[in-house]
Amino acid sequence: MAKHLVKCLVCGQTFDANIEPYKMKGRRYIHFNCKLDEDKDKLIDYIKQLFNYTTLPAKVNKQLQKFIKENGYTYSGIYKTLIYWYEIKKSDIEKANGGIGIVEYIYEEAKKYWQSIDTAKEKNQNAKEMEITKVEVHISAPKRQPMKQYRKQFTFLEDENEQ
Repeated sequence: MAKHLVKCLVCGQTFDANIEPYKMKGRRYIHFNCKLDEDKDKLIDYIKQLFNYTTLPAKVNKQLQKFIKENGYTYSGIYKTLIYWYEIKKSDIEKANGGIGIVEYIYEEAKKYWQSIDTAKEKNQNAKEMEITKVEVHISAPKRQPMKQYRKQFTFLEDENEQ
């Protein structure tokens, strides 16, 4: 069988399409294990929707490249960080000045948040349903004991008689 060498759209590596599994995006080839493309598309669509962009400005593209290459962030991590900051924390979009620079400062905080959500979901799935039994408890009213000493009741009539 002849070699069918193609270049991966995501990672840029050349591979033989006859040997390695792949998926197609349009007429382009992508390694089956390269999922960055789907996450990147999801992130880009979210940023466009968030800031009402038709195309990403150079500023945002530069920030994305910096976060991916220098900081080692993932596209899905950046996506979840933006969701955390703007939808969960309800932060003001106007303060962003059309960029996503906040990601650098809250990435770890958002990561901890999403990990705690995943942990809670996992614990809830592993929890067994407990059978709840209904127990009725009847408490009788306490009996009042008579007062041992009789107190003299106060009346206004006594004051009038003394005068």
